[in-house]
Amino acid sequence: MDAIDDLVQYVEPINSRRDRFANQLSKIAKTKLNELQDKYTVFGIATAMMVSPLLSIFSHMNTLEASESINDYKDRLVQGFGEDFRFNSIYFRDLLEEMVIRVKSITDEFNQVFGTNIFR
Repeated sequence: MDAIDDLVQYVEPINSRRDRFANQLSKIAKTKLNELQDKYTVFGIATAMMVSPLLSIFSHMNTLEASESINDYKDRLVQGFGEDFRFNSIYFRDLLEEMVIRVKSITDEFNQVFGTNIFR
């Protein structure tokens, strides 16, 4: 999923490409970048782990285990990431779509700081 990959590259601790572009930003844009990273790093990394084929290796680290109740799962998302991550879906397939839309929206916030998607 390209959107998740781009988000992870924006929030991962070390990314030389992002850092090269960030060094060219104005002070205001750098501040905005830092704010976005503070706000979305945990969600970005956790989302990557949820969809990664390596998830089984790190399953002991997964705090968002599968649930039979979508409401329980959605509540855990809010508990883990805050009110910005309250979703309205009643079916898991719709929740996935809603989460992908949210990831794209977050990625767009980073793209706006740089003026473009620096990973494309």
